[in-house]
Amino acid sequence: MQEARKHFDRYPEAAEGISSASFFEQGGRWMSIRLQELRGQQTQQPDEVSSFSFYGWLKYGLCCAGTLPAAAALYLIHPVVSILSVVVFYCIEAGFLFLFPLLIDKRPAPLAGSIAMTHRVGFLNAVTNVIPIALFMLSGLLNVRSPFFRWQLGCMAVLIWYIHETRTRL
Repeated sequence: MQEARKHFDRYPEAAEGISSASFFEQGGRWMSIRLQELRGQQTQQPDEVSSFSFYGWLKYGLCCAGTLPAAAALYLIHPVVSILSVVVFYCIEAGFLFLFPLLIDKRPAPLAGSIAMTHRVGFLNAVTNVIPIALFMLSGLLNVRSPFFRWQLGCMAVLIWYIHETRTRL
């Protein structure tokens, strides 16, 4: 997260706001430009972003589809225990941790590629890092003046992680 904040200090325009309902497409464009900056490349708008919405909805649809049965089963144990289903959500999401960067890099089979990369990074490593990043991102939504800044920092942290963890593996 510190490296992500340093990047925002170098590129203040990186903290631009989300202004449309097509947030997966807009987020994909934003991440593409940030990934170019991190790599020291000249930034340009990505030529194709339509797949970001499809894959974004698919990713979070799968996360929710796995979480709801877990919540129901845990609720049967005790209603308070059902909150642990959030862990199931992030265990599923961890498999798709590198999905958007792989889409940006136009890698074939991005779903399978993200799962494979998460496996190489280590599933437990991914989950134990994703949950704190997610909590940080979600807590930012409480900031009325800049609700997406922490979200963007979290996305930047994932991009930096992608570069560090996958540089020699792709």
